[in-house]
Amino acid sequence: MSGKKVPLVLGKTVDLEVWGPINALASPSHEYQVISSDPDRVELAAGSLNTRANLRLYKATAKTFGTATVMIQEGDLEIDFVDVQVLPNPSNVPFASWYAEVLPGIMRALRARGRFAGPSIENKAGFFIAQAFSEQSPGAVGDPSANGNRLFNVQALVTRDSANRITGVVPGQTDDGVSIQNLRQGEGKTEETRVKLASPTFVYDSTERAVAHYINKILPGRYMGAFRVITTSSATFAQFAQALQDAKFATHANYAADLQRNSFQAIKGAQTWISFQTHNLADELAKTTNDAAVKALNAELELLHDAQEQLRRFR
Repeated sequence: MSGKKVPLVLGKTVDLEVWGPINALASPSHEYQVISSDPDRVELAAGSLNTRANLRLYKATAKTFGTATVMIQEGDLEIDFVDVQVLPNPSNVPFASWYAEVLPGIMRALRARGRFAGPSIENKAGFFIAQAFSEQSPGAVGDPSANGNRLFNVQALVTRDSANRITGVVPGQTDDGVSIQNLRQGEGKTEETRVKLASPTFVYDSTERAVAHYINKILPGRYMGAFRVITTSSATFAQFAQALQDAKFATHANYAADLQRNSFQAIKGAQTWISFQTHNLADELAKTTNDAAVKALNAELELLHDAQEQLRRFR
């Protein structure tokens, strides 16, 4: 083993073969022992013994993310060791490509806002992940880049006639990377009355642009109650969801309840993706010698650590 670092996917079990010396009948037993530095992370179980071959089988099971050292000892003497790095199973990371587009865009937009004057938005990344997940269900519509990066399905302001039919779009709403397309979306107070209607809808050149437009123009310009919630440090997601519904952000009567119901899956998926991506970036960093690449990878890792901490505070 000689101090190597080996990967082991979370939940998987591998067989370890440990060669002697073995004299199981001696008192005390003269046999190498295999010990995990963190049994809660990498669990070891002794298996069958082959005295003829001086061989003991062990099973190592990955229990939680992180690294544990598996040591071979004879009494108090350490003979050898290996670091086992427990990694997420890629097949168990739901909507990985969706989170890869959405989460960094949200974090960068929030950080960019922090450089300008105005009420701060602290530890609210989870609010926007949860709302985007509910508005743009990745299981139904796919990745944002295939759908104009319209994370929140924000519609443009329009003019209407006496019959409430759309007659035009209020001018002055587009900007760099922000345009308007006529898209069909579901409208209605209940699932039974929900119909597809064409509505002028904002589309963007990136997810970061979509979030920046939402938090800097749409919320403070149209939905001040919801904006006050996200700029209140102690506010909860339930309060944000209710403020959006009260301001008629969406027509569905259960909009706030739907947001809250979907939020658990959205946040859990984000945390799983962050753990997966953090390990990927750490592996890349260990292999990289280019200074610019090292700096970029460290910046991405720091962004993910910040996101993970914000999600930990999600309420």
